[in-house]
Parts: sequence; structure tokens; C-alpha cells
Amino acid sequence: MLAAYNTGNSVQNIVTDFSLASARMSSAQTANAAQQSTLQDTVDGIEQPSTEEVATKLLDLQTRLQASYQITSSLSKLSLVNYLS
Repeated sequence: MLAAYNTGNSVQNIVTDFSLASARMSSAQTANAAQQSTLQDTVDGIEQPSTEEVATKLLDLQTRLQASYQITSSLSKLSLVNYLS
């Protein structure tokens, strides 16, 4: 009879342990979801520059590209005869 009582007590302990573990897992899931949301907001802020910043950089690159094309065009027309005369 004592063995049956200990078995019942041990089953109750296991149920209690599982209940506590389930509560901890639920709490951990909530904490992880909050942290994931915070980190995603941080990544979104880094990956999405402002429209004005992108437009400014594109205009700068376009200006540099046009200057490069003009220099290339001038150099392609250059020859030793044209340079000496």
C-alpha cells in the first residue's frame, strides 16, 4: 500500500513538473515573440533608407556617370595628330 501511495505522489510530482514547464515555455514564447518583434523593427530601420537619401545618391551617381562618359568620349577622339596640332 505504501508503494501505491509513493507512485501516486510521484505521478502528481510529474504532473506538477509538466505544468510548471509548460508555464515556463509559454512565458519564454511570449518573451521570444516580443524580442523578435523588436529585432525585426531594428532590421527594418536599417534596411529601408529614406526616399530622399536614395534620390540624392542616385542623382550623384548619375552625375558621375555622365562625367565619365564625357571624358571617355573626349579621349576616344584624341589622337597624336590632334594633340600636336
